[in-house]
Amino acid sequence: MDNPILIHAEQIEGTAFGDPRLVKRGQLYMRLSCQHQSVNIRQISRNRAEQVGYYRFLENKNVTVSELIRSLSDHCQQQVEGRHILAISDSTEINLQSHSCRLKPAQLGVVGNNKDVGFYLYPTLVLDSESGFPLGVSTVQLWSRDLEHQNKYERQ
Repeated sequence: MDNPILIHAEQIEGTAFGDPRLVKRGQLYMRLSCQHQSVNIRQISRNRAEQVGYYRFLENKNVTVSELIRSLSDHCQQQVEGRHILAISDSTEINLQSHSCRLKPAQLGVVGNNKDVGFYLYPTLVLDSESGFPLGVSTVQLWSRDLEHQNKYERQ
């Protein structure tokens, strides 16, 4: 099964995924992630060459979070035309403290306990209201608190 993010990006001229090699690598990564129910590159790769290819894809300057989100949103808009839909939003905290020595601190902030590093994720899933079939993700918001974030007692 092809991934809607990358199918859509392949169809739009001038997107970050306009490079067919990026699209191909991304489609394979998403297909294997779904099959293995994991995004762990070591688990889904058959060999070292595949691992390197996936890391290069994810680290490519053209593969950005904003482009992935835009592509998801555009694809979802196409799916919902003329339908009654249900949009479900949720928020989650991604705690990356156990990986903090390998991450760039400029991209992270503190999470709920005001000590661990990570970020917050707020996606909106869109479903067909009659069948409950998922149509896509309309938006994804990512944010993080400043590393020097004061807790509620320090702010008073």
